[in-house]
Amino acid sequence: MKVKSIQFLEHFTPNMSCGTGYSEPDTFEVTLDDDSVHKLVVDIWYRPDDYIYIEFKESFEKKFKNKCENFRDAYIMYVNEICDKGLCPYTKEQLLQYV
Repeated sequence: MKVKSIQFLEHFTPNMSCGTGYSEPDTFEVTLDDDSVHKLVVDIWYRPDDYIYIEFKESFEKKFKNKCENFRDAYIMYVNEICDKGLCPYTKEQLLQYV
């Protein structure tokens, strides 16, 4: 399986603490090479730049069970999307240094 695209769908703001810490996850639409479409939730709220890669990787592997043939490309698509849409305070260069 290969990822063809990753597009931002929504940013969830709960308007209160959930008791385990405040979280504002983002939901993305992931399109695979077989044209199937999946939702992926990644929570990078208040994460330092060196944790963005880790959070994406954990969410991605949980969803797709390590079956992706182009994970590096998928991460780059994700970084482009969050940086182009202003979803994180870091630059593409800062986030891509971890791949």
